[in-house]
Amino acid sequence: MAWLAHHLNCGGSPQTVRNCPIKESEGGVLVNADTQAPLSYQDPCVELNPHVGGNPETAEQARKAVSDFLAALFKLGRTAILTPLYPAVIARLDRAIQYSKER
Repeated sequence: MAWLAHHLNCGGSPQTVRNCPIKESEGGVLVNADTQAPLSYQDPCVELNPHVGGNPETAEQARKAVSDFLAALFKLGRTAILTPLYPAVIARLDRAIQYSKER
């Protein structure tokens, strides 16, 4: 089990390779494009403890903007449109925000 925990980085610091120049070599091996060596989580481009949370203030502003847009589009009151759609709208909005941060 220790082997699995080591390879899954369980209990360690979160890591991201978002700033690593990664390319796929023959056989599907991921390599660091700068060093041409197989990608490793010890590479200098790997960041520890990246911010992966949201910003509650801007998330609420985005939710309000989406709900206002939908209410205006369908010419319905804000409550009428948000009541059935609110969980779905928030889930899609959160995914869109996360996607835009990754790009």
